[in-house]
Amino acid sequence: RHLKVEGEPLKVLTKIAAPAAATQALTALGFLVLQSIILSYGDEVAAAFSNGNKVSNMLLMPVMALGNVLAAYVGQNIGAGNSDRARKAVKVSRNLGLAISIVGFLILTPIRTHIVALLTNDAATQALAKEYVFWVLDMAFHFVVTILLFLRKGAVIVICGQPLIEKMPEAFRRYPLNLLYATPYHYRLMTHSDDFTPPMLAGVRQAFSTAMKLEVADAEAFRAKFGLPLTQAYGIIEVGLPCINTSGMVEKTASAGRVQDAYRIEIRDPDAGGTGSILIRGPGMFDAYLAPFRLRTELFPAGWFPTGDMGYVDEDGWLFIVGRSKNVINFAGMKIFPYEVESVLHEHPYVGESRVKGMPFPGFGEVPVAEIVLREDAELPENWRMELRRWCFRRLAEYKVPKDFIIVDSLPHTASGKLIRR
Repeated sequence: RHLKVEGEPLKVLTKIAAPAAATQALTALGFLVLQSIILSYGDEVAAAFSNGNKVSNMLLMPVMALGNVLAAYVGQNIGAGNSDRARKAVKVSRNLGLAISIVGFLILTPIRTHIVALLTNDAATQALAKEYVFWVLDMAFHFVVTILLFLRKGAVIVICGQPLIEKMPEAFRRYPLNLLYATPYHYRLMTHSDDFTPPMLAGVRQAFSTAMKLEVADAEAFRAKFGLPLTQAYGIIEVGLPCINTSGMVEKTASAGRVQDAYRIEIRDPDAGGTGSILIRGPGMFDAYLAPFRLRTELFPAGWFPTGDMGYVDEDGWLFIVGRSKNVINFAGMKIFPYEVESVLHEHPYVGESRVKGMPFPGFGEVPVAEIVLREDAELPENWRMELRRWCFRRLAEYKVPKDFIIVDSLPHTASGKLIRR
């Protein structure tokens, strides 16, 4: 009977509270959508995110409690006209919240494996929580997804900074690294640099090579120095990870591996040697391109995704990638794959790195020309071009041998280490 609602204060309260209420509602909706996406990936991923949330809540809850106390304190002071005290409280609480987060992180990180062991009985998750993952690749979206899954399992991600030649060996000396994610370019750098020694990789159990084709010469040189095989992973943004070579078989070093059970590979328009365009279909396919927006079903109604790569599948079912279709050199109607020629050049003791490209030649279309970066210890004889040509003639068909060799100081690469070809 004594309860009275006045219109004007209610309007003011609604004006102040409505934005916060709307924000909370949208946040709750976002979490609902995120949770449904996580659950769609299966029980293992959902369990990983659940464990990650429990660990992160150990930091989040004290900060949220601080925020609740702050909200009441600031409201009381604003109501009492003490705006200066309210501003000071916000500043102190912000610094305290940041301090709690930093100190909590420093405390939780060393004991994260014990916390994960209390949260789950899954042996794989417990093992992964002990891992230090060294990440040299750029932060493209599909890599961030992989990193988040590692973090949710409790693993530590060590991000490599710039310049690589200084930061990479520093990371190996500072952290007990267990998994490596890098490109052949980075592994080649490690092989030929005296700053990397075999004991530095003693704790590494697997080294993944991705983003570009792994040359046999690079894999063999890395294995000879560190006693560790490189694991070639064939990942595609739109498809997922259809192939990964974890065999350790020397004779299959050049292969991207066998296709995983859920995927299918088709070699379309193969030549006489069985090499053709690689198409893939499977459950990891993307739904649409965002800009410009195009549905996958519109672009590829049959379900096959054209990778743009050229390759073949051997008699044992192993996929071998020989190059990109757009980089193929057309010599009088015959295909020359730069990767194939470069892999032969990289085996020569003079050559540190190479780039083979097509040069227009009247009557023949294009002829291959090789740019060469010499190894630091290379001592060239006067007839070095003839020596390189003979080396190639013994290992390649005659029309694939470069018609010229050009020495350059360096070759351009992307941030992730891919050779820039155009």
